[in-house]
Amino acid sequence: MRFWILTVVVVALGVGQGEAPMFCVNVGELGLAGSPPDLMASVFERGRWRPAQIYIEPENVTFVLVPLLTSDDADVSKAFHRGVLPPPVLRNETKICVEAAPGVPRTQPPGYGRLVELERRGARYHVFIARAADAADPAAFDVAMPRTAKGEKPDKTSWREAGKKPPAQPEANVYTISEVQVLNFWASFRLHKATATLEPGRYVEPSFVLPLETRDAAVMLIAGTTPGRYRYEIYQGSTQVAAGSATVYQDHIQTVLAWLRGGGGYRVRIYNDNSYRAEIYTEVLANVENQQYFRNDVIRTPRLFISLRDYVNTYLIYNSYLAVPGFVVDAASSITLQVYVRAPPQSVQLSDRLFVYWGGLHIGELRGYRVDAYTMEFNGIITVPPSCLIYLLPTKGMGGVVSVGPLTTSSGAQFTIEVKAAVRRPQELAAAGSDVYAKYVRRASETFLFLSRRTYMAKLEIFSVVREQGSERYLELSTMPFSGMLGSAYTKVRFYVKFYDSLLRPVISSAAGIDYRGVQTVSWWWGEVLKNIPFLSAALGLYDLIKSTYDALRRVVQSFPVVGYVTFLLDSYVQAATAEAKVSILDGGTTLMIELYTGWYNDPLTTRITTSLATPPAYFAVTGVEYSVDGTAWVTVYRADGPAFPFTTFGLVGHRAPSGGFVYRTLLCGVQELPSSPSERCDPAYFC
Repeated sequence: MRFWILTVVVVALGVGQGEAPMFCVNVGELGLAGSPPDLMASVFERGRWRPAQIYIEPENVTFVLVPLLTSDDADVSKAFHRGVLPPPVLRNETKICVEAAPGVPRTQPPGYGRLVELERRGARYHVFIARAADAADPAAFDVAMPRTAKGEKPDKTSWREAGKKPPAQPEANVYTISEVQVLNFWASFRLHKATATLEPGRYVEPSFVLPLETRDAAVMLIAGTTPGRYRYEIYQGSTQVAAGSATVYQDHIQTVLAWLRGGGGYRVRIYNDNSYRAEIYTEVLANVENQQYFRNDVIRTPRLFISLRDYVNTYLIYNSYLAVPGFVVDAASSITLQVYVRAPPQSVQLSDRLFVYWGGLHIGELRGYRVDAYTMEFNGIITVPPSCLIYLLPTKGMGGVVSVGPLTTSSGAQFTIEVKAAVRRPQELAAAGSDVYAKYVRRASETFLFLSRRTYMAKLEIFSVVREQGSERYLELSTMPFSGMLGSAYTKVRFYVKFYDSLLRPVISSAAGIDYRGVQTVSWWWGEVLKNIPFLSAALGLYDLIKSTYDALRRVVQSFPVVGYVTFLLDSYVQAATAEAKVSILDGGTTLMIELYTGWYNDPLTTRITTSLATPPAYFAVTGVEYSVDGTAWVTVYRADGPAFPFTTFGLVGHRAPSGGFVYRTLLCGVQELPSSPSERCDPAYFC
């Protein structure tokens, strides 16, 4: 049995680390038996509610990595990953360990849930436990993770319902489309100068700017940071607004240094208080409500067929979860998942229910029905609780793997699974403002996860280069292979694109106006180096951020799968001669079809297309996705006549710098830029 010695990290404004007791109780003592495990905890201390550590006794599970079982020549030995998850349904005897604070709270809790009172040796302690959807102020909570923890057994446990349910979050109105909407969103970005290696006693000192409409912001150290103790100071101008220290533990995916209230410019100093050299990875997470240009991004898989045949050496594997990688997010107003599963009835362990996890987070359940004696189907739409975004976004999706189960897998069992996610979000994490005017602005993105017999991410994005004189629009198609899986070689993918005017009438494209720059790849072993290609940097800069984040997670996380990605140096570009892109005009000029053939490449690829339009467009949408493997027939994944929300990629094209948002860009290269940064390069020397 492995135990963790837990100390509290006080993460609130201006408060340092203190000691608080951990208590362990059975779920039955809290009246939570039969509930899902999406719990969060908070304690009242020093006049405010702050996050409290909470752990749920985990269950051993087997993750079945779906992409490794969709091809006859897959290395199936890599397909089964042992790990743990919180049980999908809490049982009376399930153990929960929570941090508690002494005394009795003097204000209403930050949400609706159970106010638990614990007595030990005559002293009274309290902790507030809420469901994720009922946490009104996510900054006041910590989420329950699957972990065996050690704590005291209280002499007496009692609880009562307390607090108020939070109001429904206002969502972007995708049915009445307007250029600017008031959005409440969470967004994360890397502090480049605070992602470094520190000698003992040394410090880093980055700066960043948040919009004035910021409600809450957190400075945090994420996975990859060397376990140990770190001291911090945070300033606005010359005024210190927060100071303290925090301990990073080996198995923690993120550790908040401080929560900040409100926007403006901040300067952070982080010290290595250890006696050894330490790596740190620093992110800023912000919750903002302001006027933004709405965009709706979609991440989708094809319908994937899995036949276990003789892959499972053990006749039965209980508590199996089908695991689908590639769900990367960094900013969101809301996230909606649609999950479809087809399974034999004898494989469904809990009668008519399956449960959905994103990384280690429980986010919802699916109800199923029996089609016939041999088949059950599950199909449901799940909205991710807003309080979970503060864990998904800094980790770019907490490993990016969506898992569905529990199932019993066995030789001969056959399954089908399809997952898609709609990410409603601001057009950019930071829109281009007057200080940084000639910049690439991502308007929307469609991500197709090529997981049928081959494995890679194909992303189609629309960019604008916003300038004072006007703007240039172009489409960019890029790929990023999954490492350790089958490559992308000899596959084709098609995206169907439409442009619309302000009344959602199709805009005609001109075949004569298409400009195609060829397919490029990046790889360290190629000879001639082509440097300073701006659109390649734009495409691959974010991929490198994803890869660095996931590589760090893979070193830390053992409980759930984290799939790696293949990327190479951004200063090594060559023409991919055997890869090919085609652009066709269909439907009388109203549809642009973009097709990519990967050739024999298993490297990242990217290409840029510009097109001439009869009139300036207002909107952009992806209305179809198809794919083919090794010359087989085309498979249609998605087709629609026009925007069909929520699972249509959609965004404003724009002809000017968007209003509102952050003063400086943060998304293009995954870090926050200074106003002196060059207009067309993704150079880390200019990031803070």
